[in-house]
Amino acid sequence: MKEFYEEFQHEVEIVGVAIRERSVEHWRAEVQRLELPWINVINDDLSAVNRLYQLRGVPTRLLISPDGTILLRQAGGTGRNFYNRLERILRRGR
Repeated sequence: MKEFYEEFQHEVEIVGVAIRERSVEHWRAEVQRLELPWINVINDDLSAVNRLYQLRGVPTRLLISPDGTILLRQAGGTGRNFYNRLERILRRGR
């Protein structure tokens, strides 16, 4: 994910949403330890996140258009397939 972000950070925005954290302090420490360069937020109302994005598993990766339409979704897994598909979409737009 970091490699993908390095290459495409001027074309996409990544937002990490933590939904099952032990504490805010633990979450902050993990974001810092992992040196996550994108926006990271914590949401302790899992049901609101589930409803809004129709989550079916954790982690879930979404590509959301500027108008809010979900263009691409992947639940679970490593994300390789998601990032490969997203990269093809972004390269077409260059």
